[in-house]
Amino acid sequence: MKRFLLWSFERGSVQYDVICVVILAFIFLIPPSAFNDRPDSTQFPDDQPIRQVSEYDGHTALTLKVSTELQGTYTPGQVFAKMDAVAKEFHSVTADLERTKVTVIVNDKDVSSGKFYYMRRGTEPRVKLELLKPTLQYVLVDKGKIQLYTPNLKQVQEASLGEHKQIVEMFMALGFGQSSEELKKNFDVTVAGEDVVNDRKTTMLDLKPKSSGTFKTIRMWMDEQRWISIQLKATELSNDYMIFKYTNIKLNPSIPDSVFELKMPKDVHVIRM
Repeated sequence: MKRFLLWSFERGSVQYDVICVVILAFIFLIPPSAFNDRPDSTQFPDDQPIRQVSEYDGHTALTLKVSTELQGTYTPGQVFAKMDAVAKEFHSVTADLERTKVTVIVNDKDVSSGKFYYMRRGTEPRVKLELLKPTLQYVLVDKGKIQLYTPNLKQVQEASLGEHKQIVEMFMALGFGQSSEELKKNFDVTVAGEDVVNDRKTTMLDLKPKSSGTFKTIRMWMDEQRWISIQLKATELSNDYMIFKYTNIKLNPSIPDSVFELKMPKDVHVIRM
């Protein structure tokens, strides 16, 4: 036994080979869990993603464990499920709005800001944009028609929506309460990754309209906490684009009917399109 402990056998002997086999078997066949020798800083429950521990010298160390649910982006199916859950409870939204219109060929940028209101009443969409700066304008979608009113000009342009009211609603209130079926009916949808907008983590959706029109692509930034749009970029066929940024968003508030009324003078000039 003493010769085994001191390993005093000559290389190439039977005893030497037996000891080597025993050592290799010990290394490869005994599972690591049998030793339970992981540092305390790496042993913590699955529901505790971050644990603070102290080193032997008293300094604080931080061990981070990332859940697999937080890695990568959401799948299209997961995004659609989140949007559908919001759509079931949705009936209205208000927000502050900043709209930036960029004309690429001359590098011109036009920025306006104001208020956004959207409410569903049965099958009739009610959408209103109040653009307060730099020029006062109102855009109203209600009662089957769209109106653009410019008070300084005493002029209102209006057109009947006819069969296109759902498409107009889809574009003007995109990302607020639409179900996945409504979205997929009008667009080819792909997940474009994640981004941070106004300190909020978002999932980006790229939308390609199925019908020909003004826009060739739309990118929508969906807040991963509330699953509504907080930013939207609509690119036209000419590559000019508009960016809509929504802040101070309130979901399902009570909006009085008076909000969806345009107070116009009697002598306003009406242009029917």
